[in-house]
Amino acid sequence: MLQEQILKGEIEYLRNLTSRADVGSDEVAAAREKLNNKVKGMKLDKAIEEHVHSVHVY
Repeated sequence: MLQEQILKGEIEYLRNLTSRADVGSDEVAAAREKLNNKVKGMKLDKAIEEHVHSVHVY
C-alpha cells in the first residue's frame, strides 16, 4: 500500500534526522509528531475501511 511505503520513508527520515548533529531537538520533535500523526491517520483509515466492509457485508 502506498501509505505504508510513505510511512517507511518517514521513519527512515526520522532515523537520519536524529543521527545528525546539525539538527536541533525541536526539529526532531516536530518530525516525530508528524510521524505519529501519520500513523494515527493510517490507523483511522484502516478502521474506517474495515467498518465500511463490515457494514456492506450484512
